Amino acid sequence: MKGKVLFTYATKEFTGSIEFDGYKEFMNQELYYSHKSPDKLYADLENTGFNIESADYRNIGNEIFLWVTASR
Repeated sequence: MKGKVLFTYATKEFTGSIEFDGYKEFMNQELYYSHKSPDKLYADLENTGFNIESADYRNIGNEIFLWVTASR
């Protein structure tokens, strides 16, 4: 099966930790976040057959997130 995915991924720039599992406030809402380090995310994607096309840090609502586009 072929396709593309876009991950909007919280990172230490947002949560304050390289790996995180818990709640953070974003745009006045308490939201659940869970993330690994970007290197572990990339390895997981590649190990499941995805090719990483891009990985860019973006400012969303005055917070920094990692956007990863991958295809298979």
